[in-house]
Amino acid sequence: MLLLALVGMVGCTAADPLIGNADDPHVDLVWMALQRGDLEAAYRGVEAMEDQGLAWRAELDLLSAREGRGSALRAALADGRAWLAARYDASVLRADRRLAEVLGREPEHSLALIERARRAPETGVARARAADAERQGGHALEAALITFEALLAAGDLVEAGALLERIEALGDGLAVPAMPSARVRLQRRRWDAATGRLHAAGEGVVADLEAGVAVPASLALLESVLTSVPMPALASRARTALRRPTRGAGMERARLRLLARLEAAAGNPTRALEHFDELGVLLPAEEALARRWAVQLERGGARTPDERIDLAPDRTSSAELFGRRVTHAWNLAARETYVEAVEDGVHLDLDAFTARLDEAAAVIPGRPALAGLPRNDFGFFGQMLETLPLREHLPGALVVCGKGLGLPADIACFDVESARRVDLPEPVGSYDQVFVRRPQVLGFVASQGGRIAGAGLDRTVYLDLDQVENGTRVREILGTRVLLPADDAPLDDALSEGARDLLEPLDCARRLREAAWADASESGRADSPEVLARVLDALALHEEQHIVDFQVFMSRGAGGKLLSVLSAGLSPKSVRAEIERRAQLNALRTCLDPRLPLAQCVDVLPVEGPAGPSEHAAGTARLLAQRLALLQEGGWEGAVPLTELGLDPERPLVQQLHRLEPETVRALALAIPD
Repeated sequence: MLLLALVGMVGCTAADPLIGNADDPHVDLVWMALQRGDLEAAYRGVEAMEDQGLAWRAELDLLSAREGRGSALRAALADGRAWLAARYDASVLRADRRLAEVLGREPEHSLALIERARRAPETGVARARAADAERQGGHALEAALITFEALLAAGDLVEAGALLERIEALGDGLAVPAMPSARVRLQRRRWDAATGRLHAAGEGVVADLEAGVAVPASLALLESVLTSVPMPALASRARTALRRPTRGAGMERARLRLLARLEAAAGNPTRALEHFDELGVLLPAEEALARRWAVQLERGGARTPDERIDLAPDRTSSAELFGRRVTHAWNLAARETYVEAVEDGVHLDLDAFTARLDEAAAVIPGRPALAGLPRNDFGFFGQMLETLPLREHLPGALVVCGKGLGLPADIACFDVESARRVDLPEPVGSYDQVFVRRPQVLGFVASQGGRIAGAGLDRTVYLDLDQVENGTRVREILGTRVLLPADDAPLDDALSEGARDLLEPLDCARRLREAAWADASESGRADSPEVLARVLDALALHEEQHIVDFQVFMSRGAGGKLLSVLSAGLSPKSVRAEIERRAQLNALRTCLDPRLPLAQCVDVLPVEGPAGPSEHAAGTARLLAQRLALLQEGGWEGAVPLTELGLDPERPLVQQLHRLEPETVRALALAIPD
């Protein structure tokens, strides 16, 4: 009844019709082609555009897809197009200032209004700015789509649905016949899914496939629908549509992935494996699926809990299935508390949190209890459960649960791949280094979309192999390792506030990684074993420093602990930022290739925004600022003039860090105080 009322309300909403632009179909074609990875089709869309501003923007979007954001930014600056430079500026705040200046001179610059709405820091601001752009006219469809995305993100489904109807009515009377809009169709499928109309969402994506206007995001949505709700007839129709090859590397990969999953669900694991073979590089989740299908065909022994569940003669009594049921119940209950923490500001203490998880799992006979487990109390830093007793019930799993400084109580659980004991000098002693895969329960940060590749907690460091391999393999899949252009073209003064400016790193992080990959292996591939080993080495040393800092802190008396906290800052965020700075400094000093953790530092730039940076970003940005100061002042062992290092002292140094040799990168880290 609620859904019927929702649809009725949408249908009754009246508003002025949107006014189309003759180039809307060409903009849509370029968007669809870029989403698919079909650059040739994108070029054709650019050539057909009549609006010169739209054509310039599309050309730079293509350049960004080929060579990176920094190249597009340079090209916009070279042509003196401030509104386009704002599209690619790393700094949201500086982009907004740039756009405000343009609109101060040309208040009717409709594309600048569109860019200002697109780069708004929050959904409410985006809606207000998009409304201004729509009233200005000229590009009403783009403004309406920005508003729709903001409404959908805010959960305003009724208003979003009403706007979507206005968008879908656009197209009558255009000078160029409108093609079926891939962007608008995708938003309709998302709205259908968000309002619980899963069959409509699935049917819509299959129709888009048949019409040739689906994009990878459409197929990801269809995969979620068909793996959540059994729809045999729709799945069969989707398989038929997916058997036709598509254009664009990204779209072809999405097609093969979904086709493989649907073939496996239909009882054809051999065909599924054949489609995965066509993918080439597999992500960890895809690799796990391929192994399960191979085990079903008796092409290898079961190694993981999921594979053993598949082969168990009596699955209902399987120990692995019992563990999956327990962790599934914990995960659902934990996610509920995270939503309360984010939306309502309700932070349960550890007692209430574990009680809720135990209650969620109470229907499972023999389930382990969390509330009665021993605790390690770390005073200022929080509490953690001693989860070793859980191994009796959940063998092969790593469970971490606690409440940290200024954070909600949370829990995470992974399958253990391997573990080893690491010995360090006193007062630290030893700790366990655990390699994990397949998260079964998401911690708070991961539940909010954060990518946690590892953590150092008490006397355990865990490293998530799936996350690390995702990061390296995605770069190979997307083909982002391309020849970058020369980086010595000057930038205008508006982008630089001096040699220590941190607001625009350009492509420095990418260049640092590529140099490290090239030195690590003959192939230079990001997914090679040698590169993976170096990435894990840097990550492990970062997390190890957390263990060291924590154990040293705990060994101090009350006065020493107070002094440590005061030196790091009075707020929990300041303390966590300092902890992250020290951990990344250790990785820079001691890992096999210091350019990899340096690239991670550059990745977080610029650190800004109304909500403030994350603790990790704030800490690593502070570390980077210390490096630039030393570099400019010559304050490291073996220092030489910047020009001898190939650096231009008049340009922002953060844009040139990839020119430093690894020994110089390490020497700078060694010169930074702890």
